[in-house]
Amino acid sequence: MADNLGARRFTPRWLPLINGGLPHTDAASAWQSLVHRFPQIPSWPRLPRKSNLENMYVQFSERFPGISMQNGGILVNRNSDLDAGLEQLYLAYLEDDLAYGVTSAAYAAGLDFLLQGNVQLPETPVAIKGEITG
Repeated sequence: MADNLGARRFTPRWLPLINGGLPHTDAASAWQSLVHRFPQIPSWPRLPRKSNLENMYVQFSERFPGISMQNGGILVNRNSDLDAGLEQLYLAYLEDDLAYGVTSAAYAAGLDFLLQGNVQLPETPVAIKGEITG
């Protein structure tokens, strides 16, 4: 069934989903595990053991003004001048500049692996799950 935008409606049918990061340190083995165990709704993997940049809070902080990494976590350095960076962020939002918010491979290796066409799906999935904080 399609809605007025032409998109198919999602019917989960009690299919299993995975939540959270995986213990893998490389995207290829993470995806191999996911498509084997969750072929109908695989989820692009978050790999916090690969890099602190894949921490669930850090992962989507890329290009956010004033962010600094400390002890595997993130802080906003409010002592620095954030005006120019916040203005750039706000302009990107107002101009629908989706490229400004792209998450790089360094922050999401599993997502990049999928977008580069490297994932071999054993069947056509019902959906591919992603998850963000915020």
